Amino acid sequence: MSNFKKLKVVAAPTNSIAASYLSALFEKLPCQLIKINFDLDGSFPVHQPDPLQFETLADLQKKVKEEGADLGIAPDGDGDRIFLSMKNQKLFLLLTLRPYSPGNY
Repeated sequence: MSNFKKLKVVAAPTNSIAASYLSALFEKLPCQLIKINFDLDGSFPVHQPDPLQFETLADLQKKVKEEGADLGIAPDGDGDRIFLSMKNQKLFLLLTLRPYSPGNY
């Protein structure tokens, strides 16, 4: 893996439980992780951890741009949905980490 460029990733779990698995995941990956709001706090003092409300992604997008990061990650409150903000900030992808079944949503 030494031939690969080390990615710079900004993650903003907004004080949600997703901070736990993001920290564990990035300990295993050859990436530089830049953390925003990783302290667990169920009152969500910054804003609600809802990446479907695009205004909640402003801090993440700003930090991705400031840091010249390759990727930004914004999970929702329970960490089962993740938005990815690419370097060009024009593409968002929503990943669902649990299988869909009727009644899940």
